[in-house]
Amino acid sequence: MFELDLALTDANGTLLQVPLAIRSRYNKENQVDVRFLIKKDVINRAVLTIRNGGPPQGEASYAIRLGEVPVLNLPKKSMPKKSFTEAVAIAEQFLRGQKIDLSNGVLLRAEFRNYLRNERETPRWDITWALAGEKGVDVWVSQDGSAKLNQRRSSPRILPKKSLMEAVTIAEEFLRGQKVDVSKHMLLRAEFTINFINDRATPFWDIAWGLDDQRVIVSVLQDGSAKLIRAR
Repeated sequence: MFELDLALTDANGTLLQVPLAIRSRYNKENQVDVRFLIKKDVINRAVLTIRNGGPPQGEASYAIRLGEVPVLNLPKKSMPKKSFTEAVAIAEQFLRGQKIDLSNGVLLRAEFRNYLRNERETPRWDITWALAGEKGVDVWVSQDGSAKLNQRRSSPRILPKKSLMEAVTIAEEFLRGQKVDVSKHMLLRAEFTINFINDRATPFWDIAWGLDDQRVIVSVLQDGSAKLIRAR
């Protein structure tokens, strides 16, 4: 067995200990990716403990003081150099050059991947279409405007009743009615998503705008109704 624990201590002993991961040694994977947030003012008191083994070989334990580990600096967040519509146009032109027909395709997602999430990725637009025959295509558009065919994927069994741009227009009109101003924000994500709750599918558009650290997120359902998820 493999076990990973995080403990917070002070001069009087252990204040807090929480498990982060447990994995069988028989798993085929030879690595585990564990991420967690910790405040800078307590990092010098945090100890990461790794335990492995068990009967009959016995147990081995390794302790790592996080204050002694070099700090990993994540890439600075950057706004896209190509707008939402520019990135989609670049991807469409690229696919035409690849002889991929989009005439019956449905645009399912366009998301700028560096800005919205805590990822260590090169800034890029990730754009996905559903094609005929339950097939799909995914294109990356980089900051310099270059494009790359990332992968072909299967299309969802449920497709949107509103196009991506129709959903964005609905969301913008809804925000105006809510007195939420996104005129200075950049559209960073529009993604058709399907949530399954108790075996019931709920498809909707997830649309997000960003400005500095501010986020405005709206869901647009199949019937054209909208819901404000976040505005701060």
